[in-house]
Amino acid sequence: MNKEGIKSIVLTFLVLFSGFLTWNIWTYSPNIEKINKTEYINNVAISMKNESMATIFIPSQAIYHQEDGHVGTLDNKLINPLIAKLKDWTFYDLKNVSSEITEEKMNSFVHKNGMLEFVFPDNIPFSLYKKILSVEDKELPDFEFNRILVSSKMRNGQDNHIYFQSTTDKTIYRLSIVDSKDIDEFKNKVNQDTKAMIPMLKLNKDIYIPANALTVKSYNYFIDQISSSDFKNALFTEPNNVSKKHTRDGEQYSYSNGRSVMNIDNKRMIMTYENLLYNNVYATTPAEILDRSINYLNDHSGWEKGYRYAETDIEAFKTKFRLYVNDLPVFNEYGISEIEQIWGKNEIIQYQRPIFSIGSIYDSHNIKEVTLDSGKQALEMLKTQMNVELNEIEDMTIGYEMEKKENPKTYIELKPAWFYKMAGEWKQVKSELSGGYPNGLE
Repeated sequence: MNKEGIKSIVLTFLVLFSGFLTWNIWTYSPNIEKINKTEYINNVAISMKNESMATIFIPSQAIYHQEDGHVGTLDNKLINPLIAKLKDWTFYDLKNVSSEITEEKMNSFVHKNGMLEFVFPDNIPFSLYKKILSVEDKELPDFEFNRILVSSKMRNGQDNHIYFQSTTDKTIYRLSIVDSKDIDEFKNKVNQDTKAMIPMLKLNKDIYIPANALTVKSYNYFIDQISSSDFKNALFTEPNNVSKKHTRDGEQYSYSNGRSVMNIDNKRMIMTYENLLYNNVYATTPAEILDRSINYLNDHSGWEKGYRYAETDIEAFKTKFRLYVNDLPVFNEYGISEIEQIWGKNEIIQYQRPIFSIGSIYDSHNIKEVTLDSGKQALEMLKTQMNVELNEIEDMTIGYEMEKKENPKTYIELKPAWFYKMAGEWKQVKSELSGGYPNGLE
């Protein structure tokens, strides 16, 4: 046999052998048991509650501007139906109109007769809030806002708009409304709701507070304790490798390699989880860190009833969500009315939250009504008795002070009071006669 014949036989063999191997690869089915995903990804719910963007990003108040002043409300029964109408509309043509509505023109634009202003506790990235709205634009710039402006003077059949304003960044964006067929229904709702609104007093930096004295009920609530084992199973990827030891005020859980630790403080009723080996910082956007925070809580059903978005500190890579009761924010000096997270590049660095949720009312026959000072009186107290520079106030509101009580069961007391924010810290308005200067409520 010559060389050419041998080459033909070898080539034929290689082609057939290659086909055989290919057929085996395509038809091969390994006899391996399916890996149980729950061995590596915990599916433990601290509570049974997840939240959407719509239930997290809620205005803290609505302000309606009139020729003779401002009225407003903190009541979500009035705010929610108006916000819901915005969700029903379709928008297009997002534009930055900051150069047209300059800072000099902003005051007259916002405060013109018939303008409705939804006020949020802090800046919100539009890339997250747009998930609540119906926007036709395919590509949208990301920006932050803390106000939504809607005029009640819109008319059917005309070009109508809503505006997104950031009072901190001094920017304003405009969205056009595609279909204005429900404009009259929206306007009628606004006119109806303004009759139930209360007079508001405007401070510097576009802060609005109730002008007159208000009567607010105080409450006592039982608490529903969250099991420390639920936290352990939800937060540690390998809970079986976590050791536990008792501390002076509670318990401490940690990995043997010192990678992460969780402290349960039963005295202050707070949980702190820390990633000890991951503390680097990096450049990121408010949208990214806030989106991660929301997803992280949803992943282990970590929400409790009444928590809303409160603020983002991009320099500290920190997000905060605050408890609201009867549409009023709740404050506590130890932070047990807040869920706080600090993020690194890929992992959470610190996670702090209360170890309880609010239960049923304790002693419903003993609900008291407290008459708070008017806004003018609260400002006067800040100025004359507490020596606070009013132009340094960053925010101000009525809310609840939360205190832990035992009689003999543990419960929490919510007492109405005035609060103000200065240098990023919330404090209670308190005169020397009523108990001394306030402690920080960060």
